Amino acid sequence: MLNVEATDWAAVARWYELLLQADLTDAPRLGHAIALVECGRPEEGHGRLRALLPNVPTALRAPT
Repeated sequence: MLNVEATDWAAVARWYELLLQADLTDAPRLGHAIALVECGRPEEGHGRLRALLPNVPTALRAPT
């Protein structure tokens, strides 16, 4: 059974950092941002999420 609380988010973030050396597309960038927030680096993670916003299609953006 999946146990999110037991996830080593710092390790997940490190794996994404390795992946990003080969793949700079938005999917791994999103995963890395989420892992950063989950491992206790919310400012860095949120900054990376904000950097992805220009790439979000208009139809998928939340109304402001």
